Amino acid sequence: MTMAESNREEAQALYEQMTVVDLQAELGERTPPLPKTGTKPELVARLLDADFPPATPSPDEAEQPDVAPDADQAPDVEDGELCAVCWPDGWPSSDTNNASCEHGVWDR
Repeated sequence: MTMAESNREEAQALYEQMTVVDLQAELGERTPPLPKTGTKPELVARLLDADFPPATPSPDEAEQPDVAPDADQAPDVEDGELCAVCWPDGWPSSDTNNASCEHGVWDR
């Protein structure tokens, strides 16, 4: 068990011994004040989340969202694919075997 986990468990035990009124007072004293409504477990969880925020992943660990390439950057495509920036719905027509756009020339 890590030190943070140990401290969180100690804080949780302390908060669970407090009354709802005391928990609400503690939430109101925070900067900025935290919402004081909810059940006792929700109040305890809110205080614990404020005291021990979840770790944010480093940029290397964070998932990179799937986004279309920038308009000024040629998209990565394989043979038979088409520029997803200019033609997100696929080939302009079924009888077209090549197309061009500002990103390049595409052949099927």
